[in-house]
Amino acid sequence: MTRSQGLVSGRQVGQLIREHRIAAGWTQRQLADRAGLSIGFLRDLEQGRTLWPRWGSVEALAGALGLGPGQRAGLISSTESAAGGRWPAGNGPILPGGPAGSVQVGILGPLALTRAGRPVSLGPVRQRAVLAMLALEANRRVRISDLIEVLWPGRQPPTAVTMVQGYISGLRRLLEPEPKPRCPGEVVARTGDGYQLRTEEACQVDLEEFSRLAQAGRDAMDHGQPGRACELFEGALSLCRGRTLDDIDLLLDQPAVVEVNIRRSDAVLRYGEAAAMIGADDKALPHLQILCASQRLNEVAFARLITALAATGQRAQATVVFEELRLRLDSELGLLPSDHVIDAYSRIITSKFSH
Repeated sequence: MTRSQGLVSGRQVGQLIREHRIAAGWTQRQLADRAGLSIGFLRDLEQGRTLWPRWGSVEALAGALGLGPGQRAGLISSTESAAGGRWPAGNGPILPGGPAGSVQVGILGPLALTRAGRPVSLGPVRQRAVLAMLALEANRRVRISDLIEVLWPGRQPPTAVTMVQGYISGLRRLLEPEPKPRCPGEVVARTGDGYQLRTEEACQVDLEEFSRLAQAGRDAMDHGQPGRACELFEGALSLCRGRTLDDIDLLLDQPAVVEVNIRRSDAVLRYGEAAAMIGADDKALPHLQILCASQRLNEVAFARLITALAATGQRAQATVVFEELRLRLDSELGLLPSDHVIDAYSRIITSKFSH
């Protein structure tokens, strides 16, 4: 039986989402807010303008609607059908369960581990931190000494190595529920003086999919394809459930975590730029608002937000945002707004926005 056989014939994923939304009595705005997605993305999906919906976005909508396993299976089939029974290279979905026995590790938000779409308990906080560090460096070695330094900053217990080995054993039981006798770990592998999380068919990490989509979005911009870039950035950002690993205090200031948050911020700004080029500022606006709420002195982000608000007819709100930022910069840093911000605000005053 081919992969395209047995699918939901003639029903696009957007149609199914619309039917479930109407049955729930929700507007597009209500569903988009509950799923943490932009209303522009949901509108395009329901109207059939999004040809390759990301499974991360579809799963977010399914979760917001409270769909059961059978209904989610219909969405999976419909999504594959919309793609002609296949997914474009580099644009494949992270499906609940993925290949048989596979697990998905989520670090773009609170740490999460799922198998077949169902959450798996990760145990004590230090074991969670070990998994998070391995996932941040997926397919690269993480030294035992580095794990110990993060788990016990300052003073390490004499049994630290043994304790790390215990956490690794616990993770292997979660990630490899049917280990082969006398065989080394296939997902969590010992590599020299450390360990490595191998992400192949048996294990997937959301950061890798985010990185692929964000890079493809940058490439699309470089090739003068802002519309395509918007789709790719939307797909990348739909995988983000919050700030990276914000539930593990041990890791909040780690360079690898900070770098991921910087990459996410870059994707938001590039999304805003691409959306402005095609007059679709409303699509990137929610992401810009979230970014500015978390980075209250990021003037580049605020300049883009002010521009997007004005371009979507919200000039009064854009002015409020500018004034609040100006006062914040003055009171906290003793600085005037940068040229980026002044230029964005000047365009509001001179009414040089096109819709």
